[in-house]
Amino acid sequence: MNNKMNNNYPIITNWSIEQINIGDIRYQAPELYKIGIQGKIYNHSKFEDNTQILTNYIVHSEGKIITTASGSIYCIDGPPSKDYQFYCKKKKIDIDENNPIKLIK
Repeated sequence: MNNKMNNNYPIITNWSIEQINIGDIRYQAPELYKIGIQGKIYNHSKFEDNTQILTNYIVHSEGKIITTASGSIYCIDGPPSKDYQFYCKKKKIDIDENNPIKLIK
C-alpha cells in the first residue's frame, strides 16, 4: 500500500471493477450498468483494515479518486487483483492504473 497518497480518503487495494445490479437489468443496455469497486479497504472508520468490500456504484472519478452514489470517497491504490488483471488480459482491456475508472457520460 502506498502511504504517500496526498489525501485522507479510505484506500482500496487489490481492487477490481464489479457490476452492481440495481433493479431489473434484463432490459437495460450494458453501457448503462452501474459499477463499483471491490477490494481490500484501509483507513476506513467502519471497517477493519484488510476487510474485503464492494462499494456503492460510482458516480464520479478523477484519477484514482472515486465518489460513490452514497457520497463516499475512496482512493484506489496499487495494481488491480490478479484475477481482474487476468480477466482484462483475456478481454484485451488495457488497465490505466493512474486513471482506472472511465465512466460513460
